[in-house]
Amino acid sequence: MPSIDFAKLQGVVRDTTSSARNVKDSNRCYPEYNSLVSNYMTKHNTFKEKESALHIVSMQNWIQKKEVITSTITPDYGQIWLTDLGSNYKPECSYAHPTVVVEMVGNMVMIIPTTTSPQLLADAYHPIDNPTGNKFLRKVGAAEGFANPGVLLISNMRAISRGRLLDLKGVMTGVTDKSSVFWEIKNRAFEFTFPKKNIEIYNLNQANQQITEERDRLQQEKEELDQKNQDLERQLDDLKKKFGEVSIE
Repeated sequence: MPSIDFAKLQGVVRDTTSSARNVKDSNRCYPEYNSLVSNYMTKHNTFKEKESALHIVSMQNWIQKKEVITSTITPDYGQIWLTDLGSNYKPECSYAHPTVVVEMVGNMVMIIPTTTSPQLLADAYHPIDNPTGNKFLRKVGAAEGFANPGVLLISNMRAISRGRLLDLKGVMTGVTDKSSVFWEIKNRAFEFTFPKKNIEIYNLNQANQQITEERDRLQQEKEELDQKNQDLERQLDDLKKKFGEVSIE
């Protein structure tokens, strides 16, 4: 396998003029690129046909859409999109997968991928089918708006360009219902991604609940004291009226 001269390429990256020069006008990268293509072909020959097809489609999508920053695509919360996730490192999801839009971050879209892997379906959490399942995986199906049973890979949540969104397939049910599966997975993704912040919020909520309970207790005591004060004032008025009728010699 031909080697790649990383030091040479890092020198190109550090060269402040390289950002303005087209690669076709220089020969500094071509020898390394030729080695890369050779290595790429060697690796590609180890693929199964299915991965080869997925990889080719993904690379062509990248060629056609890599410059897309914003587009006419306007994703919304809970939508299910067929999404090109590209070539990634395991255990990241690669190639085309249905994904759920959970948040918009500027020009980026926060998504959670899904898979129909039988093994992951067996391992995934479901409150009825598998309550002790892996909570990084959430089993979903027709009740949640999906065409087929699948697994939401919460641990694979990521922000992507809108250019990766290929085809709108549907919308999850209950997007506006805070008790729905959509909100369950969105909240769980936050818990898993930012555990320290989640603990901080939990502690703040607990402290707020204690303060609220103390406020309610003090409010109850105040109302009781106000009632006693009103009773005493009525008694005082009655005494004033009573003694006001008696003349002192």
